[in-house]
Amino acid sequence: MNDTFAQDPPFHQDPRNLLATVRQILDDANKAPDIAVNGENHQKALGALNCLDSILEDAITSHDVHMATQTNMLNDSDAELLRKHHVNMGARVTAIDQELDEINKKLTPLTLVDRTKEFAALDEEERVHERALKEIREKKRVLRELVTSPDPEKAERTVRELSSRKAHLERDRAAYSHIITLQAFQAAPIRRVPIDILTEIFAAAQADEPVMIGTGAGALVAQVCARWRTVAHAHPRLWSSFSFPLFGGHNTVDLLEVTLDRCRATGLTVVVDASAYVPGGLSGHPKMELLAAHAENIVSLRFRGNERSIDVMREVPPLQSFRNRLPRLELLGFSNVWSVMGDAFQVAPRLHTLELGASSDLIDSNSKFPVTQVRTLRFSVSTSGHHLAPFDKLASMVSVQSAQPPPLRIVQHRPTLGSLTTWRVELPLPKKSVANQWDPTPRPSPDTTNNFFARFRTPALQSLHIQHLTSAVGVTMSIDDSRCKLSTLVLEEPSALITADELLHILVFTPSLQTLAIVGGPTALLSDDFFKALTIWHHPLTDILVHLTEFRLKGTYEFTPGLLLDMLHSRTLTGSTVMRLKKIEIGLENQVVPADRARALAEIVDKVAIVDKDGIVVL
Repeated sequence: MNDTFAQDPPFHQDPRNLLATVRQILDDANKAPDIAVNGENHQKALGALNCLDSILEDAITSHDVHMATQTNMLNDSDAELLRKHHVNMGARVTAIDQELDEINKKLTPLTLVDRTKEFAALDEEERVHERALKEIREKKRVLRELVTSPDPEKAERTVRELSSRKAHLERDRAAYSHIITLQAFQAAPIRRVPIDILTEIFAAAQADEPVMIGTGAGALVAQVCARWRTVAHAHPRLWSSFSFPLFGGHNTVDLLEVTLDRCRATGLTVVVDASAYVPGGLSGHPKMELLAAHAENIVSLRFRGNERSIDVMREVPPLQSFRNRLPRLELLGFSNVWSVMGDAFQVAPRLHTLELGASSDLIDSNSKFPVTQVRTLRFSVSTSGHHLAPFDKLASMVSVQSAQPPPLRIVQHRPTLGSLTTWRVELPLPKKSVANQWDPTPRPSPDTTNNFFARFRTPALQSLHIQHLTSAVGVTMSIDDSRCKLSTLVLEEPSALITADELLHILVFTPSLQTLAIVGGPTALLSDDFFKALTIWHHPLTDILVHLTEFRLKGTYEFTPGLLLDMLHSRTLTGSTVMRLKKIEIGLENQVVPADRARALAEIVDKVAIVDKDGIVVL
């Protein structure tokens, strides 16, 4: 083949240019009177035609494959075409590899630095391992020819020719391998998935909570390939959940603008992090202005901050831009910075979930939220000592929005949260001593807890989750006064001041309870008498929690495991007027549960998971 057509593999050359070259050679051959020249030109033309045939075949196939893979989904005929082209490329690579092996066998002995010493060393065949004997003999044969050859330039010429051919083959191989790699991606099963299903897969890859802007599912899949990037950019849902730092991050403004544009009219889930304030950093105003411009699309909005964020947040005027512009807002959350919000979020007709977290000195009763319309309230307080300020100010909001006169003592007034169905209260964490024992004077005091729960009436309450409860009196007062039908009660890390009798007192006041969960707490929290009291004796005056269908318990306790199993078995008997248990989850970190009784329980109850200190008993 002529050198003109050996510079690059066929698919690197333009078939149209090559065709023009062949025509020019044929014209020259017809016009030339010299027979030798004419014959030489015909040979060139013949080689060019052969090369052109191969090039056109590759070009046509590659074009068809390219057009097929540019569509959104490969059909069966496209996939078969791609498979055949893939096999063809693989065969060419295999042929190149075989020729390269032959060249390397010839080239290796020719490139030895000191051929004479190598020849002498190879004479000692008896010292060489048997498996290398054949290769060494071949080297000796080639070296003997070179050493005894009268023409030393022949060896150098051979080396140059073989090296040139090797380099050419390696370029061809790299090009073919690149095509094979692309075809492997193009023929992947994921390319046959319709766009709507592909979008659902991408959406399922999103994190449950908003992640830092620019790191979500949309940004990640957009970096894979052009098709995925097109799909990601065309579907706003992949960009609609994100968090961003209010201060700092000089590239965040542009990134926020691009993300909001891609979201279009999709509902937004946004977390504004105001905790990492750096003096002299980029002002937060541009970001809040961008967010406020899309306020009508916000479905969930959380602000996170700390004590240092308060003064800075007061200097962010665009907060008032949200006023009366939140028609779709369903969840609103503030951590420590809600005291500077004023009435910016007072009007939100669809708001049903409110998350408030603060220490006592960071709560401002001038902040206005539609507290009385919320169905889910999460109230987290990090106050210390016996401060009632957080509870007073929350109760003040409810009183004002209930259109009732402010009482002299809120405890006597008991404002109503009429729409509240789910309530989560996170009280301050009780301290532990050096010996890892619970502080006998946990924070807040029992009086503080009692006053807190006694301040509100919640007639529609169905689910109550309390963390670090220190007293049961306020809870029972609130439940009794509200006449609510509580169905779910979760007690997480109760205080050491809570006794088993107090827990039973709460359960007596919640006869409609269907789910009971106790997680953590002191080892003496639950006693044998507690489980005896929960055991069903089929007596209407003594049986409690007759509607219980789910029971969860996890922690380190001192009761007898057998009594726990007795209680659970008593609630699985058929023909009983008591609701049968359907779900049981037990995790005892310091107890051993009788395996035979646990397995017997698993045969009766729909879902059972029991783990003791030795590992899984029933799952």
